Amino acid sequence: MKKTIRSTAIILALTAVTSANAALDANEVLLMGPQTGFCANGLGEYPDACIVQPIPSGNYFAMDTDGNGVFDDFERVGITGYGITLGVAQSAGEIDDTWMFFGLPGNHTTNNGLVVASDDGAGNATINMSGWNVHWNGIDIDMGQGAAATVTCANTCETSDTFTLDYTAVVLSGGFTGVSYQLHLTGAIGEFGPVVPTKGVNIQLSGGSIQECSSTGGSTIEATANITTTDINDIASVTWSLDGANAGTGDSVNVFTALGTHTLSVVVDTFTSGVFQDTQSVAITDRTSPELNIRFIDNRSGLEITEVEGHRKHFVTVMYDISDVCDPEPTASGVAVPVHAINDGGLILIKERKLATAILDTSAVNISADAIDASGNQRHREATLLIID
Repeated sequence: MKKTIRSTAIILALTAVTSANAALDANEVLLMGPQTGFCANGLGEYPDACIVQPIPSGNYFAMDTDGNGVFDDFERVGITGYGITLGVAQSAGEIDDTWMFFGLPGNHTTNNGLVVASDDGAGNATINMSGWNVHWNGIDIDMGQGAAATVTCANTCETSDTFTLDYTAVVLSGGFTGVSYQLHLTGAIGEFGPVVPTKGVNIQLSGGSIQECSSTGGSTIEATANITTTDINDIASVTWSLDGANAGTGDSVNVFTALGTHTLSVVVDTFTSGVFQDTQSVAITDRTSPELNIRFIDNRSGLEITEVEGHRKHFVTVMYDISDVCDPEPTASGVAVPVHAINDGGLILIKERKLATAILDTSAVNISADAIDASGNQRHREATLLIID
């Protein structure tokens, strides 16, 4: 059963405090800017015309899950939401919108207010990340054991200045113990304000933006609308579309998606707050080779065999058992090659670039076959029928 995730924002009335110093102050907020990114391999235009998966470059976290010491593009998880309020503990949904990691939901949190560790007044600061956590799969994971986060501003890190934050750490406990973690945020510096945006929606794709074909011609994708609102009763409808065609309604949707790159959209209509929406690109690929098995069938008995007697005539049918998850009609072809036994000191006669097979006794027949599906994936198999005395 799929669990629907909805973040409900609570607006807190806080007193605004104006910064008088040209530096990053304890009463400011690192407001998360709009998500940005680029298309893998430079193909297409982010975010709507990517031929392949758009890679987040503005706001994301990454986990070095393959342990190669590099935060690769495919290890990034894009995040959206509000940002970090300095000096204030923030719970799930108050920093970023719910994201999916290994198919399970999560948010960043702080169990105490993060504080400025240093600031040179010239656009370079550090933040003590003690208390930085990830709330994922129902558990809290301490991510505050890295070096201090570095903050680089366009000017002097005063209110309204733009910033870039970078931070790395190592997971100390849980299922990802020892895995390196990276956080990258961009945006603008603001004064104390509401803890979360009042309205918004983003699509969470179970399985990610690139998914393998899992049934004939495509795959059924699962998506959830992560809705941020101050009033759940204000939501009039949630409507989904795939490539512009109706795909369903409600907080979540399961929709069959054919091979290729597609656009999944969700529109949330409200009674009093207007319309807000989100769009995600999803690609269904077929990179799995077909299965191939070679069998020998005795025409007289109809039974499968692995050998025949050399002194008799036999009629044997070669069967190719082919199956493919995505392509219902993969094809296979092969060649039969005699295998000859040669003893020590035996003579091999080569005539006109060919082995004179009459000189040698055939001890087996080898079948070399290849299967191919509609996406061009291939599978090679070989099988041998023994010829015994």
